[in-house]
Amino acid sequence: MLLLDTCAFIWFLEDSPKLPQEAKTSIENSEMAYLSIVSLWEIAIKKSLGKLKIKQTIASTAMEERIPIVTHDSKIVGYDISVIW
Repeated sequence: MLLLDTCAFIWFLEDSPKLPQEAKTSIENSEMAYLSIVSLWEIAIKKSLGKLKIKQTIASTAMEERIPIVTHDSKIVGYDISVIW
């Protein structure tokens, strides 16, 4: 089990070279990785201030992982993704 901080989470999603290989391997091999609700709050604030550009979208994550998305966002329907809602 791991708890990821905000940077580790974002860098892992983006496959950023800023995340050390040891950290990436630990995340990939972990049975469970947790993210604090505070990290989601931090991401939302930084994104709203224009200080954060997230390359990985929820749609591309769902396609890559082949998992459905629970969303009410009509823009997601255009992707080859299973949508619940």
